[in-house]
Amino acid sequence: MKLFKYILRTFLLVFTLSVTTHVNAQSDYDLGSMDSVDICLLTCGPGQESYSMFGHTALRIHDKARQQDLAINYGMFSFSQPNFILRFILGQTDYTMGIQDMSDFIWQYQHEGRWIKQQKLQLSRKEKWEILQAIQENSRPENITYRYNFFFNNCTTKARDIILDHINRQEDVKGMAYIPSTYRKEIHKWNASSPWTQFGEDLLLGVSADFDISQSEYQFLPENLSNDWNHIQLTGHFDSLQNQKMPLVESTSWLISKQDKTENSGYILTPTVCFALLFIFTVIISLYEYRTGKKIWALDIFFYFATGIVGIVLFAMLFSKHPTVQCNLQILMFNPLVLAFGWSVIKSLQKRAWSKWAIRYSIFYGICLVLMLIGAFIQTYQPGIIILALSLLFRIIFNLKYNR
Repeated sequence: MKLFKYILRTFLLVFTLSVTTHVNAQSDYDLGSMDSVDICLLTCGPGQESYSMFGHTALRIHDKARQQDLAINYGMFSFSQPNFILRFILGQTDYTMGIQDMSDFIWQYQHEGRWIKQQKLQLSRKEKWEILQAIQENSRPENITYRYNFFFNNCTTKARDIILDHINRQEDVKGMAYIPSTYRKEIHKWNASSPWTQFGEDLLLGVSADFDISQSEYQFLPENLSNDWNHIQLTGHFDSLQNQKMPLVESTSWLISKQDKTENSGYILTPTVCFALLFIFTVIISLYEYRTGKKIWALDIFFYFATGIVGIVLFAMLFSKHPTVQCNLQILMFNPLVLAFGWSVIKSLQKRAWSKWAIRYSIFYGICLVLMLIGAFIQTYQPGIIILALSLLFRIIFNLKYNR
């Protein structure tokens, strides 16, 4: 979720954790030293780039006795990685865990105009010790890299798991408000002000993005996790206290205040508007052809070429490791076969002598469009996609009836 620009400055800081914790036996001194250590969940506001618009999650390790203040990040990546875009599309992107000085972390978000919310966690000495040991193990060169997945294995889920996996008390989530949702609905809450980004993401997401998700899956977004943790109660032994019940979050503060911003996309030509104009243009061109007897076949070339190119991308997504993109009903419209068989339709339109292949393919493609529109009952489409499908369907029917 977040591209950290200070890799060289922060890389060597991974070794500073060895000062905070010891790899020897868990002695009384080790546990006693944890009283000076605070572990906090950091939730960061969205940025301007598409990869940062959903926010970011990090952990803060503050050892007051040793005057060490570090941010633990699981969101480091570089566009300079070989074949980064292709690997990202295919779900083969590797992210790394990094450690950054807290002052640099705060400066970076101030510079980007983004807020930071801090939730101090109420952890026992043993829990803190085990978490620090896990982070230290994670910071080893052989463990620092992980296979990123936007929904299932990202900076938020990694930070969540390394905390919850080392809490030795019973978790009670009573009172946690969860309204059934889907992955698509959740990301729509954050990309609504960027209609073209939302359009592109919805184009890639398939049927499974519209399935109901569990409470744990709902926590893939930073703000969702932060809100949920406000409701967690822990019951069990807390240091020398027996069977204590207390909230996971001890206190909440703002390291950088959240500023109210008016949500305004700033776009006049949204995808819906553009495709609505395209539909109107298609109808006008078709009426012109009907009245004049002339054929403007460039419009059909545009339709077949554009849908075919997008179809190549959707076809590639069938082989992606992202489970939410593999079954995408929009491939019925954006089909790479259009580039091959669509040409026979274009030649038939030019000659006004339709071959059997051209007629059969046009009918077949029309059926695919109808099936895709029916699929709207199980997969959410962008309004612009529905308008485009209607434009194509109208054009196919018109060509079969009047341009033969």
